[in-house]
Amino acid sequence: MATYVDSAAVGAAEDVTTVETAGVSVSGTDKWFFGVSAGGGFFPTTVDTTAFRHGGSGGVSMTQLGSDVTLANVLVNAWQASGPADGSRTAHATLFEACQSASILGAVYSGVSPIGTPQTNSNTVETGANAYCDCSITVTGLTTGRTVLAFIGAFTLNVNGSSFSQNSGEGTLRDSAIAVLAAAGTALVDKVASGSSETLSVRYNLSSTDATVQFVAIAVELTDASAGSITRPNSDVQDTGWTNSTGADSFALLDETSASDADYITSPPLGGGSPIIMGLTTSLAAGTYTIRVRAKYSRTSAQIRISLLNGSNVSQGISDWQALTASETTYNIPVVTTGAATRVQIETQA
Repeated sequence: MATYVDSAAVGAAEDVTTVETAGVSVSGTDKWFFGVSAGGGFFPTTVDTTAFRHGGSGGVSMTQLGSDVTLANVLVNAWQASGPADGSRTAHATLFEACQSASILGAVYSGVSPIGTPQTNSNTVETGANAYCDCSITVTGLTTGRTVLAFIGAFTLNVNGSSFSQNSGEGTLRDSAIAVLAAAGTALVDKVASGSSETLSVRYNLSSTDATVQFVAIAVELTDASAGSITRPNSDVQDTGWTNSTGADSFALLDETSASDADYITSPPLGGGSPIIMGLTTSLAAGTYTIRVRAKYSRTSAQIRISLLNGSNVSQGISDWQALTASETTYNIPVVTTGAATRVQIETQA
């Protein structure tokens, strides 16, 4: 089962442009680093996070999970990266511009294979006589026994937030933080699904009544690594210009259970030629996948990028460019897809 390992959260205020948590302990196998950021205020009203990394300002860039969710005074987004290195790693966010109030959270889970398509809920609540707001999301299409995460971003207009607290039966509150001015806050709650639908929530406690609270919840289901399957290339669709170390089939040099440096494919010269496209053993539904590639460059520098395609070679999801080294190295490259994929494409550039 996907297992919570550790997390850290922080709030910052008054013209902040970067935010960084304390270290998050990373350990275990099949690890994923998750993050959530919330930026808001009165002017500017919403501030986007342009980069989210684990390992500090010069660390590993993370991929956004879904899209920005924007309300009148706050913008919230979630982030993910597979295979973080063991040790203590901070979460670090870079904001588009100076922000009145921001909060971020980073968390690590182990035993994770692909993650599901994000689901969102957002609302603006007038609390009236209550000095709190319940920030919730009902997640559907779940598999019993799998872990569900909900990342919460919240903002109060006219009073300060004081804390987040757990709501009985609606998940375990793992971590949270609130900025002290124009109170933006983030929280993480998780729950093991007991059916196809689950409600996850946290209570955002306030310093007084009659508040306006804006909140966003972004939820994903985690697939247990033990329950996940491995898809491999099983046919050549397009390999013009690529050279095989042996044999006629490019895919046959990449489909090993354990990677072998004895057989491989070589790209055309960088800046020319076509990407290689190969068929896959199974169709991949929309979701987040880890593409495991072992590669190196043979001259001065190179990068690779992975796309998952449908049967018409239309991209369903594409990775960031991954810089290579001069030594054979295994890379775990995340790709988020929006539709079914049956082919994989590898591109190269200098």
